[in-house]
Amino acid sequence: MQHSKAGTSGALGVRACPVIDPTTHLPSIAPVAEVNWANCNLTGADLRGAYLFMAALNGANLSGANLTDAVLTGAVLTGVQSGAIVGTVTLPTGWISVDGYLVGPGANLTSALLTGANLTGVDLTFANLKGATLTGATMTGVICSYTTCPNGTNSSNRTPQSCTGQGGGL
Repeated sequence: MQHSKAGTSGALGVRACPVIDPTTHLPSIAPVAEVNWANCNLTGADLRGAYLFMAALNGANLSGANLTDAVLTGAVLTGVQSGAIVGTVTLPTGWISVDGYLVGPGANLTSALLTGANLTGVDLTFANLKGATLTGATMTGVICSYTTCPNGTNSSNRTPQSCTGQGGGL
């Protein structure tokens, strides 16, 4: 990424959270392959064109980030928070971008507004849907095992319909 400042935390060896510049929205650490930004606050970050192949982004907050043409193939996204994400992003297998949210296994979709979204066939195993609005969402074949349902209950079994009656066809 050409517009980032120097410094890395790649190869998943060193963990350092970048500071997001309030004016430019650029991270203080260049986004590189295998960067370890687990549990970092990347809210509003300008990550356009970032190559975050195999990055550790588990538990990170990517709300409002600009991910135009970013590559997150192979990235660990378990527990990632999102919403208002801008741009088209290349995601790991099993993940999709819907209405500005990153949706996949283990996603943190707490209070997500996914009204009318098409989540057909998405694997939400271990996802957190607490408080999510799923009204009118198309969710045929969605897997919700071990998921926190919109009403806060847990689906602690392997029954795909364990959040039945909680909106969006669950």
